[in-house]
Amino acid sequence: MTLAPMLNQNGKLIGDFTLANLGPVKTRKL
Repeated sequence: MTLAPMLNQNGKLIGDFTLANLGPVKTRKL
């Protein structure tokens, strides 16, 4: 799996694996 963050229309990260592996990135996106 690629750990590249994918954004949906709302600009939120999609993919539980992405959120699980890129927690700090998720926080930074907020």
